[in-house]
Amino acid sequence: MENLLPCPFCGDVPTLPNGKGTQYELYCDCGMAMSTVQIVDLMTMDEREHGWLGYMYAPEFVERAKLYVIGKWNTRVVK
Repeated sequence: MENLLPCPFCGDVPTLPNGKGTQYELYCDCGMAMSTVQIVDLMTMDEREHGWLGYMYAPEFVERAKLYVIGKWNTRVVK
């Protein structure tokens, strides 16, 4: 599910980031379109307690955020 729609402003397809840190951000180089989510916002309370690796979230939570952001990016009107 990594097929991204092109940017509605410039037509380029953004590159997926590596997801390091606490937020997963997908943005176009033109600076006009982006989709982001705080990784912790997609985690249960138990996952929040045990899913932190000291400096970043475990890979399964980053992947969950990635899929969420891709879904948000692709859920828009395409003209």
